[in-house]
Amino acid sequence: MEPDFVPTLSAAELSSVTGEAIEHLHRLRSLTLIGSQGEDLFAREDVERVRLIQFLERRQIPLETIARAEREDEILSSVLEFLFPDGVGPTYSLAQAADIAGLDAELARRLRETASTGDNSVDKHDLRMLREAKIALDAGFPEAALVQLARVYADAQSRVAEAEVHLFHFYVHEGLKAAGLSGRELRHRRQQMRDQLLPVAELLIRYFHRRAMVKAVREDMMLHLSKDPPRPAHGDHPRPASVGNRVPGHLELHPDDRGHGRRRSREDRGASL
Repeated sequence: MEPDFVPTLSAAELSSVTGEAIEHLHRLRSLTLIGSQGEDLFAREDVERVRLIQFLERRQIPLETIARAEREDEILSSVLEFLFPDGVGPTYSLAQAADIAGLDAELARRLRETASTGDNSVDKHDLRMLREAKIALDAGFPEAALVQLARVYADAQSRVAEAEVHLFHFYVHEGLKAAGLSGRELRHRRQQMRDQLLPVAELLIRYFHRRAMVKAVREDMMLHLSKDPPRPAHGDHPRPASVGNRVPGHLELHPDDRGHGRRRSREDRGASL
């Protein structure tokens, strides 16, 4: 059962969730980095604001610099708007998320750590990932293979995301600044371009993944025809899945047009390839 979502927090609750001292939270409020004027309680968004500030402070960025960037360029607001376009939703402990998804807590920890974001809380995206992992396991996909695949996905997508963000910053953000835009006008134009480019990026990712899949499937034919195929890494030999849980041989997990796993028949795969 999922825990109730509490939209506001007291200073003590915000301190407990973020690990930040109450005195420092008061300092952040005085700089108008968190909280709302005339309100004693904090919004869920303030949890994420504190975490962004903690990240910047660990990188030796002074609070005064952060506060000035928020006043002039709305740096925190812009990042939060991008990361949480539908607003900040409920979060869970890893134990809660594992229980909701029906996964072993240790496996949930290993899968969650592949993301390497440094966040302790688990959001709806993490919860969905754990639920999809449970579907894969119930279908008969071995746990060791699932963890290895998650690491590959995390590594590849981390490099993709870094390239996207850095190239956008240097070619778009800096280009707009060079053209004379600043403040809200800069943020608005940057938001417009980002909204236009994100769907394109998602389509390109799916396209190049599909082309790579075509190449990999062709190479996989060699494994079927080889008398001595290579073994999985780390000595993990493939084990037969439980007959009661495995997917029939003519089905497999395959990303659909939205990037989520679904089963497709061999006939469908042949048609798409």
